Amino acid sequence: MGSSATVIGGEYLVLGKIGEGSFGEVFRATHIATGVDYAIKREPINVAHPQLEHEAKIYAKLEGGVGIARVHWFGKEGMYNAMVVDLLGPNLKQVRREKKVSSKLCNRPGCSNPQPTRVHPQARNRVPRYKARELSLGR
Repeated sequence: MGSSATVIGGEYLVLGKIGEGSFGEVFRATHIATGVDYAIKREPINVAHPQLEHEAKIYAKLEGGVGIARVHWFGKEGMYNAMVVDLLGPNLKQVRREKKVSSKLCNRPGCSNPQPTRVHPQARNRVPRYKARELSLGR
């Protein structure tokens, strides 16, 4: 998002890049009027398999759940689809760096005393079997 001041959705000033993945990039931004920080995810408009609009719809359905970011804006900005969401905390790379947690032992943010999970050898291939009536909701 350029070297000059970039504003998304007319309200969110981009502060800097905080991450990227296979589907796009994530930036830290601040709401111009309130000073509250948010995360902005973006993907190129011409991407072969767009994901961001679908992700925004999923967030909307999950809104209000514990630990679920709220979508504050979704739309097109220049050559990108962009989504403004709550900034929930540090990314996993920061957590690992600050707490010196091995990624092989712990892949959950905040895990400070990782213990490897041990599975009994005979239990590895056991899959519980349920009857359809046991799985029905509301009983």
